[in-house]
Amino acid sequence: MTHDAVDALLEKEVQRLALTGYNAPRMRTLLLAVTDAARARKFLANLLDAQLLAFGARGTARGLDCGINIGFTHQGLRALGAPASVLVAFRDKSPAFAEGADVRAARHLGDAGESAAERWDAVFHHDRAHAWIAIHGNDAATLDEAVRRLRQLRGADGLAGWEPAAALPDGQQLRDDQDPRATRVHFGLRDGITRPSILDRQRLLGRPGPDGQAFRPRPGELLLGYPNNDGADLWTAGKTPDDVAHFLRHGSFGVLRKLEQHECRLQRYLDGKAAELRAAGHAFVTPTWLKAKMVGRWPNGAPVLPGETEEPPAPDAARLAQVDFEQDREGLGCPFGAHMRRANPRTDPLMPQRDRTLFRRGIPYGAVGDDEVGLFGLFFCARIDDQFEHLVSEWLEKNPMGPPNRGRAKDPLVGRHDEPQAQFLIPLPGGRQIALDGFEAFVRTRGTLYALFPSRRALETLAAGATLRNPTHAHAARPAHQPSTVPDAGPGPEPIDAPNDRFCDLVMEGGITSGVIYASAVVELARHYRFRSIGGSSIGAFAAALAAAAEYRRRHGSGDGFDRLAKLPQELAREEDGRTRLERVFVPQHSTRRLFGIFLATLERSGPVSQVVHGLAAALWQYRRLVAGLTIVLAAIVLAGPIQTALQCWSGPAAAPCLWPLVSWTAAALLALGTGAFAALVAGICWDVHRGLVRNGFGLCRGWDPEAPVDSPDLAAFLHYAIQAVAGRGLHDKPLTFRDLWDAPGAADKALGFEVHGTGARSINLEVYASNLAHGRPYRFPLDETEDMGRLFFRVEELENYFPRGLVQYLAALSNPYAARSEADPPADTVRPGFLELPVADLPIVVAARLAMSFPLLISAVPLYAVEHGARRMGRCWMSDGGLCSNFPIHLFDSFLPMWPTFGISLETRDENNREAVRLPAFHTSGRADTWDHGPETRPWQLAGFLGSLWRTTWRWNDSTMMRMPGVRDRVVRLYLTEGEGGVNIRMPPDRIRRLGTTYGTPAARAFIEKFQSVGWQEHRWVRLNCLLVSVRERIRNFGVAARMNRHAVPLLDQIEAAKTKAPLSKPGRRSRSLPSETPLEPGQAAELQALLAALCDLEQTFLQAGDSEPYRAVPRSSLRIRHPT
Repeated sequence: MTHDAVDALLEKEVQRLALTGYNAPRMRTLLLAVTDAARARKFLANLLDAQLLAFGARGTARGLDCGINIGFTHQGLRALGAPASVLVAFRDKSPAFAEGADVRAARHLGDAGESAAERWDAVFHHDRAHAWIAIHGNDAATLDEAVRRLRQLRGADGLAGWEPAAALPDGQQLRDDQDPRATRVHFGLRDGITRPSILDRQRLLGRPGPDGQAFRPRPGELLLGYPNNDGADLWTAGKTPDDVAHFLRHGSFGVLRKLEQHECRLQRYLDGKAAELRAAGHAFVTPTWLKAKMVGRWPNGAPVLPGETEEPPAPDAARLAQVDFEQDREGLGCPFGAHMRRANPRTDPLMPQRDRTLFRRGIPYGAVGDDEVGLFGLFFCARIDDQFEHLVSEWLEKNPMGPPNRGRAKDPLVGRHDEPQAQFLIPLPGGRQIALDGFEAFVRTRGTLYALFPSRRALETLAAGATLRNPTHAHAARPAHQPSTVPDAGPGPEPIDAPNDRFCDLVMEGGITSGVIYASAVVELARHYRFRSIGGSSIGAFAAALAAAAEYRRRHGSGDGFDRLAKLPQELAREEDGRTRLERVFVPQHSTRRLFGIFLATLERSGPVSQVVHGLAAALWQYRRLVAGLTIVLAAIVLAGPIQTALQCWSGPAAAPCLWPLVSWTAAALLALGTGAFAALVAGICWDVHRGLVRNGFGLCRGWDPEAPVDSPDLAAFLHYAIQAVAGRGLHDKPLTFRDLWDAPGAADKALGFEVHGTGARSINLEVYASNLAHGRPYRFPLDETEDMGRLFFRVEELENYFPRGLVQYLAALSNPYAARSEADPPADTVRPGFLELPVADLPIVVAARLAMSFPLLISAVPLYAVEHGARRMGRCWMSDGGLCSNFPIHLFDSFLPMWPTFGISLETRDENNREAVRLPAFHTSGRADTWDHGPETRPWQLAGFLGSLWRTTWRWNDSTMMRMPGVRDRVVRLYLTEGEGGVNIRMPPDRIRRLGTTYGTPAARAFIEKFQSVGWQEHRWVRLNCLLVSVRERIRNFGVAARMNRHAVPLLDQIEAAKTKAPLSKPGRRSRSLPSETPLEPGQAAELQALLAALCDLEQTFLQAGDSEPYRAVPRSSLRIRHPT
C-alpha cells in the first residue's frame, strides 16, 4: 500500500478524536441511551449524510466551527442492533469492552470507596450510556449550536439524554498564568506535554527507521486491524471473518474517565508535610518541591533533575518532551514511584519493558472556585484491558517498580490510597531518603465509560441495520487479508482477586450432586467481590465451606484456593474403573450394599416405569441366593403332591381323569412359588433395612469407615481433603476451624471503617444448617453461645464411625466434658462419663458441613446428644440434612439495610415451557410469579405425584414464599436444571458433570456482577429501604395506644417506674440464680427503657406526620414478626 493510499484511508475512515484529537478550548460530552433502535439508526444515517462527523487529522463538522465524534458502548451496540458476529468478536477479544467499565471498575481500575462504581454519576450507568457524543469547539455558543443541529436530525428522538440537566459539565482548558500558550490542570500542573501519534508513514507501514529499529508507537496500538508494537494484529487476523474484520478495522476504543480533583486536599497535604520536613532539618523542602517529586515534573512542566530544589525556567516544547531516565538511575531527580515514571517509564533502564502506549485527549472541567473541579481523561487504544486497565491497575495502583528503595505507596498523585502507612520514598544524595506517608485520595473517580469509535464504514453498517454474513460461524471463517504476524490468543483467565473493600454475602440452596454448579459461580464472584458471609444447607453447606476456605487462603495472600475450587468439577468427573469420583465418594457399608445396589439401578433411567423395572431386577439380583433358596424349598414342598399324582396317573390304566388335578396342582404350585419369591425378596429387604439401614444411622452411606485409611475416597474423607486443600493445608495439618475464619485478616469493618460487635466482628462468617430430628427444628452452625438450650454433645467412640480418627481426636482435645450450666441441667455426676461438648469457635468446619449434608436415607444421620431437661438426662439427637427445615436460607444474613449485596443461588427444575438455563430478575417487579408443580398427568402416577406435591409443599413453602418477596427475588438467580442433571443422580456421566460445572455457575455469577456493580445495587437498596419503611409503618401503628393501655393492663411507663422497686418478672422457686428483670431495675436500666419507649412513640408520630404517599409499593407486602433466629 502506498503512502498516499494510507493517508487517504485514514483521512476517510478514522474519526478525528481518536486519530489526533483537538486543540479546541472547550468540549461537551453527551451520554445518550438508545430508546428506539430503528429511530437511533435513522439518526446515525442522517448524521453521516449531513457530514457532521469529523474524520481524519483535520476534519470538522460541515457548517459548524467544531468537531463532532460518536462512540458506542457494547450495550449501545447491542441496543442499536449491531451484527451478532461483531458482538461475539468483542466478547471473545475484549472482555473489558463487553463487560463495561462499571463491572470492571473495582477489580481492574481500583475504583473503590468514594470512587466505587455504585457512587458514580448516574449518566455513567451502563443501561443509560449507550452512545458517547463528543463535541469540541471554541466557545459555549458553538457547542450549543452543535447540540441544536444534532437534535434536529431525524431519529434523534430515538436517543434519550439530550436535556442539559442530563449532560456532563463542559470541559474547558485552563491557561497557564505565566505562559498563555500552555495549558494546565486544576492541580496547577502543566498539561498536554506529550501526545503520541501514529501519523508517520514509516510507523504506519511498520517499516524500520534510520537506526534499524521500528518507530513506536505503531498503529495497532491505536487502531483495530493494524500491527501493534509487538508486530501482532490482534483484531483482524487469525480466524476473523472478512466481514467482521472490515467492520472492526480503523475503529478505536475510547475511554472516558471523569476524575474529580481535590485541589485543596492536595495543597493541605503538601503544606503539612513540607512543614514537618523543614522542622526535621530539611530546610530546602517546599510544597512545590514535594509536588514536583510526586509528579516527576515541576509545575511548569520541566523534568525534575537530580539536585534541583527550586523550579527552573520553563523549557521549550522540544525539551519538555525529552525525558530520559537513563541519566537518573538512582531516582535522585524523578523518584521511582513518581507519577511520570509510572505512567510512562520510557527508556528507564531499571524497569522491565512496559510498553503500553495510551493516546490521551484530556481536558479539565470546572472553573477555579467551583465546588467540583476535575479532569475528563480521554484515552484511546486498541486493547482496553492490555493498555488502559493494565496501566491503571499494574502501574498506578501497585507498588512502584525498581530497586528496593522505591517504597510501596501507590501513585502519590492519582492512586487510591487505602494503606495510610504505605510510604512514597524520595531518594537523596548519599543514600539518604525522605519518606512520605499518610496519603489521602486526591482524586475521586466520578465515572468511566468504554466505547468503540467505529470507522466510517462500520457506522454506515450500523446505520443501515445490516447483518454480516455467517454470524454464527465467526470462529470457522477464513482469515481476513490484512498484515499480521501473531494471531490473537484471546484473553487469559483473570487473576482471582477483588478490591479489599468490596464485599458480598452468598447463600446456596441444598441438593446433592447439583452442588457441582457452585464451584464456578463462587470462583467468578471472587474475581469481583470478597466474601464476608457464606451459608447454605445440604450440598450448599459444603460449597459454602469450600468458598470460606478459599477466601481464608486469599486473605492470607494466595488466590490458589479459588484456582483449586475451579478444578473441582473436573476432579469429580475423573473416572477410575468406569466410575467417576462423584460416584466413588458414596461408599455403602457392608450391611447396606444390597440396598445401595438397588438404588444405583434406578439412576439414569428415563421414567418411573423404567426405574421400577430396573429396581426390581436389581433387587432380584441382590437377593438372588435368598430368593433361589426359598424357592427351591417351596418347590420341593409344593410340588411333592403333583409329582406323586402324575406318577400314579402315568402308571394307571387311564390317564385322562388325572389331568385336571395335575393342572390345578401345577397352577397352585406356580402361584405359591411366585408368592414365596416375593416374600423372600421383601424379607431380605426388611432385614437389610432393620439390621443395615437403621443401624447405619438411617442411611445407605455413613460417609466413613473406621478401618479405612485417612485418604479414603469416602464422603467424610473427601470433604476433609477438599476443605484442607482449598485452604492450603494438608490432611495431617490442623483442621480449618470457625475461629480461623473469624480471625482472618481483611475484615470488612477494618476495610470500610465502621465498628461492629458480635457476629459482625467475624472476618469471614460461615453459617450452615443441620436438622435436629429429636427437637424438630434446624440448628445453625456455629452454635450460638448465648443460647443455653442449644448445647450439643458427642461421644468419641460414636463419632469415629463418621469422621477420620485424627479429626475426631483433634475435636476431642478441644472439647470440654459435660458440665451443668444452669440449675435446670442435670448434675455432672449423674450423667454417664464420655459426653464432650461440641465447641463453637474451635469446631472444624468440615464437621459442620458433614452434619448439614445428611440427605435422608442416602447419607446417614450423625448421632449427637443434648440435655433432655424434662427427664434431666442426656438424650440422643439425630442430626440430619439441613435442607429438611430450610433448604434455601436466603434470609440468613439479612439486615434492615444491607451494606453489601447478599446473593442467592436457587436450583429449579426446567419445564417444557422454559428454555432459560439462568434467570436473574432484571427489574424490581420481576420474579414474583409462583413456581408451578403440576405433577404427573397420567392416571397411574397421579397419586404418587399428589403425595410428592404434599411433601414438596411442606418442605419448601418457606423458601418459595421468600423468593417472591421484594428485596429478595431480585438477588436470587434461578438455575433451571434439566432431567438427569443434579439431584440424587450420583451416576452422572463425566461430560454431564463437567457441563454442570460450566453451563450454570459462571453465567449466574456474571448476571450478579453485571446487575449489582451498576444501577442494580442502588435499586436493590432503594427497594430494601422502602420495604423496611412499609413494614415498620404497619407494625408501629397504635404502638403509643398499646403502651398507654390501662384497661386490664398497666401502662408501660408505670411498669418501668414500678420496676425500680419491685422485680417485673417472677423467678421459679427452685432456682437460686436471678436472671435480668427478676430483680428490681437499676436507675440506669429504667432510664434506658424509658428513653427507648419514648423513641418508639416518637417514631410512630414521625410516620403519621410524614404521610403515606407510597413512594414505593411492595408486592407482596413484607411483615416484621417475632421469629426464631434460625
